[in-house]
Amino acid sequence: MDILEVIHNDHQAILQIINALLDERLVLPRQRRAAFNDIKNELTPHMEAEEVHYYQFLLDTTLERETVLYALEQHEMMRKMMVFSESLSVQDERWLPRVKLFSKLIQDHIEHEEGPLFKESRRIMDAELRAVLAQEFEKLKESFKEKV
Repeated sequence: MDILEVIHNDHQAILQIINALLDERLVLPRQRRAAFNDIKNELTPHMEAEEVHYYQFLLDTTLERETVLYALEQHEMMRKMMVFSESLSVQDERWLPRVKLFSKLIQDHIEHEEGPLFKESRRIMDAELRAVLAQEFEKLKESFKEKV
């Protein structure tokens, strides 16, 4: 498996959690908070590993720096939205609209990453390098998971 497949698989898992969070059948506050925590626990190590490993590699090797910097800015906005969403009670009527906005930001980021960033990655990385980067990414992500 290569780095792009690993990241794509992570994205699919994150999208499944988002769909669970936005499921209208989640009416109990503890269910909503648990689903939100699942996103945080999956998304945070993923973003940190991307930034330290994948994005840094791209910044060091590509001329398409603005594309990478845009993705980094999206990460920063997602972090702020996580904190902003956590600051509200799940029973607050603003919580669900806020989480919907957060999920939209995540979905937009995934489209950007799997579009222009993946295209550039395929241009500058051969299959062997993408495989090596995948192994390193997974190890790094696991180390970040231990800190969440």
